[in-house]
Amino acid sequence: MIKDCLQDVFVNVYKQRKKTRLTPPPSNIRIYLMSALRNSIFNSFNKRNLYDTYIANISYEFDLSIEDKLIETENEVLQKHTIAHLLNALSPRQREIIYYRFFEGLEYNEICELMNLEYQSAYNLLQRALAKLRDLYGSTFPLLFLFQYIILERN
Repeated sequence: MIKDCLQDVFVNVYKQRKKTRLTPPPSNIRIYLMSALRNSIFNSFNKRNLYDTYIANISYEFDLSIEDKLIETENEVLQKHTIAHLLNALSPRQREIIYYRFFEGLEYNEICELMNLEYQSAYNLLQRALAKLRDLYGSTFPLLFLFQYIILERN
């Protein structure tokens, strides 16, 4: 289904090419395509009456690959599991904003556009997610570990 949605996005972009020549191009093509894919997935679920099921079960999983487990030391693997466990304890929207902000490196204005949020709402959602992580882990939530995990995931 995801592959079909991705293909639909590019087919629609191709079909709309004549119309888009009259309008200015999107300021950020990456955000435009991510938003189009996200909307295509939601539309596909709506067509199948699965939207509510999808939203309830949406998952921005932060799993580890086998290669990472073999390469990393035992301490680093433990840190990754702790961070993954904490991130999976967040609500779907909180995981989504954490994913966009830290894993994709998007700015607040890009996240707002992608998630259809106001700037302050996006800021509040991210702050609540980080506060929840601190509550789950303790008052000394290791943001340094989170950033280390993100850097290792990108490599």
